[in-house]
Amino acid sequence: MARLALVVFSQTGITFRQGEVLSDILRIPLIRLEPQQPYTTADIDWHNDKCRANREMGDEYSRPGIKPLPLPEDFDLLFLGFPLWWGTAPRVVDTFVEASDLKHKKIALFATSGSSPADQSARDLQKLLPETKILDAQRVNGFSRKKLEEWAEKMISEADNEADQKGS
Repeated sequence: MARLALVVFSQTGITFRQGEVLSDILRIPLIRLEPQQPYTTADIDWHNDKCRANREMGDEYSRPGIKPLPLPEDFDLLFLGFPLWWGTAPRVVDTFVEASDLKHKKIALFATSGSSPADQSARDLQKLLPETKILDAQRVNGFSRKKLEEWAEKMISEADNEADQKGS
């Protein structure tokens, strides 16, 4: 069975709450991804073109600093959660994936958003991680515990099947 890790970036708490449910389902600790400089309400005011989040998202090379994470070394499948900003993962998530050794790992993305689908985040992160397999990107707003559990089981099964195929 795949060895699992769970990392979540959440600004307003919505994604974090889904991460807590997933942590309970998977019986693994939730590792919180935190920016070095915390975001304020003004930093994420989408109506202000000059707010920090808009400046970061407008610059594809922006990589905000992050606090050190206690990421285990021996996992096969990473569940990575975040809110969608501009329809994709926030730049702080880009910082994390580029700074972490995720080569030959599998990632299941889960995101929250008022309206954006999560598939663009998978395409964008796959470009940053060519030697990593992104299994799925799922927007989990309003997911019940049961639906989240079903999705997680599907991701684990896919990760296990892929490992079995490589071993054959």
